[in-house]
Amino acid sequence: MASLPTTTTTATSSSLRTISTSTSAREDTPASGISHQECLSEDQLKTLSKDELIQMVLRSQLLQPHVHESTVQTGTAKAAKTPEAIASVSAPTETSTKKEVKKKGKKVKPLRRFDMSRYGIRHIALKVTYLGWNYHGLAAQQDVETIETHLFEALTRTRLIEDIRTAHYSRCGRTDRGVSAFGQVVSLHVRSKLKNGYGMVRPAPDFHQEGTDDEDDELIYQEPCASYEEDQGELCYTQMLNRCLPSDIRVVGWAPVPVHFSARFSCTHRTYKYFFLRGTKDLEKMQVGADQLVGFHDYRNFCKMDAVNVKNFERRILSFHIRPLDQSTAIFPLSSEDPKYQMCEMEISGYAFLWHQVRCMAAILFLIGEGKEDPSIVSDLLDVQSNPRKPIFAMASDVPLVLYDTGFEELHWRSSIEDHERLVASFFEEHVNSHLLRAAVTSSFYDGFRNMYFPKKQVADRLVECDKEEQFTEDYVQFKDLLKTTESTSPHHSLMSRKLEPSLTERVHGLNDRKRKIHDKKWSLPQSSV
Repeated sequence: MASLPTTTTTATSSSLRTISTSTSAREDTPASGISHQECLSEDQLKTLSKDELIQMVLRSQLLQPHVHESTVQTGTAKAAKTPEAIASVSAPTETSTKKEVKKKGKKVKPLRRFDMSRYGIRHIALKVTYLGWNYHGLAAQQDVETIETHLFEALTRTRLIEDIRTAHYSRCGRTDRGVSAFGQVVSLHVRSKLKNGYGMVRPAPDFHQEGTDDEDDELIYQEPCASYEEDQGELCYTQMLNRCLPSDIRVVGWAPVPVHFSARFSCTHRTYKYFFLRGTKDLEKMQVGADQLVGFHDYRNFCKMDAVNVKNFERRILSFHIRPLDQSTAIFPLSSEDPKYQMCEMEISGYAFLWHQVRCMAAILFLIGEGKEDPSIVSDLLDVQSNPRKPIFAMASDVPLVLYDTGFEELHWRSSIEDHERLVASFFEEHVNSHLLRAAVTSSFYDGFRNMYFPKKQVADRLVECDKEEQFTEDYVQFKDLLKTTESTSPHHSLMSRKLEPSLTERVHGLNDRKRKIHDKKWSLPQSSV
């Protein structure tokens, strides 16, 4: 007899099977004369006929349908968070209907069946801008919300792709948790309405190129040009995706590219910006240290070392500039009365970067600007022969870091004026305006704190230390007059005197030892008395 599905809990052979119901009187006493609420042992269950067992299982499923449904929904939700399952969960199924379902408080219509073979396939690049503060980085990961989680869902929902795993997807730079991007670029195969065009991988079914076989993915090329006339009638990729993306993730342009184009390997340079308040930092000293970082070096002491995936820590930095921002062009310029609150930026360009490299370099330069380290510390850390082990120090914050620009040859972005106006207006309304208002509120609090008065007797010691006792003849002193002379005096331990992390050689040896132990444990056979 074929095995029957059951929702009964199984323990040991002597355990009891309990089927408890609370249905109407008609269902409490079935034709077999066996009550649902009886506790039947395994031996008693074996004595039942096939029809009696089927009736018991069916009644159990009818009485507790919510158990099965909740289990299926929970499993589907967990699977949808994995990168491989995002497309499959969002894709339509044979059982899809027009009935509306609720998702996060909104009514969303399920996807209908879609015939992708009616369209062509085109290889394009997308320029993506996002605020990364609320996400766990760019790359799709299991059980966490990332930028690619939403991007893949939008691509699937708009039917631009069938499955991200077969879309030849590539990203330019993998930003970490909290890091934003203005110039992120991804490339992939998407659905196209055109029958011919630059970057076309597969023409539409009714298009046949003379001398080629329709069954073969013959590449069709045209010379790239800045004019958009050859793209007339193409899908509006930016509008389609932005309608399905969160407001802090925007696609600002697209460009057709040849099939061999890769957003990762075709990139000619990557530029990061790191914003910071000037405070008491000496920008000239910081620039001296930054100049030493330019060129081809081994940056293992300026990154978070990943000995598992990275063996070569040599990279080339093309330029490194530290400068104050022009406050006259800022939307909400800070007060120029106090230079400590002048906004500044680091701009770093290079071919490629290591894990947390920019944040580690910024942390070292901050120590130099605050006078806690000499600019020569940079050359000392770059000398991996003399200093193979990195001193322990905290990285700079992830919030001000932005992947600002990525360079590609002959890449002409498509975006209409109307789309751009709509993008700027919506982004300002939802994000810039909100953050400016919050900045104004917190700034008013700060001004209120600075303008508070304290009795002169209470701050007499500080006035003596800063030689300002004679300047104040009144009984009260304003706090902002003391703020300029009271700086943080937290103790600083020089980098070279701190504890050191394991060197690359030590990490590799540790990995090899662990692999060897796992291998020995796997292949070691237990002693046998045979």
